[in-house]
Amino acid sequence: MPYTVSNIIRDQEVECVFKEDSVLEALRRMNEGDFSQLPVIDEQRRPLGLVTYESILKGHRNFGLRVEDLKVGNVMVHAYIFHPEDTLSDLLERLKLSNAILILGSDGSLAGIVTTYDA
Repeated sequence: MPYTVSNIIRDQEVECVFKEDSVLEALRRMNEGDFSQLPVIDEQRRPLGLVTYESILKGHRNFGLRVEDLKVGNVMVHAYIFHPEDTLSDLLERLKLSNAILILGSDGSLAGIVTTYDA
């Protein structure tokens, strides 16, 4: 029987931001938690994407705005999403293409995050 994603997800409070949040707030949370990315969620905690240090730098360069004027929604990037019943081997293969994978709960809300650091 293959190992599933549910075998590695533990009850955890995932630090998240909203797309309306300022990039400065996202950077503050990333710095305080020593995170290289944060999930971006909506009001129902459904994942919308990720904000990363790289996406912030690209957004700053592309929009020509000061970091203070950027919102998370301006700089968020696509996130790969897995479900608890997906196989761990599939998740690890996908993790080679991304620094983080978001895990959905049964209600469609964010249940966890798996990063290259975790692997």
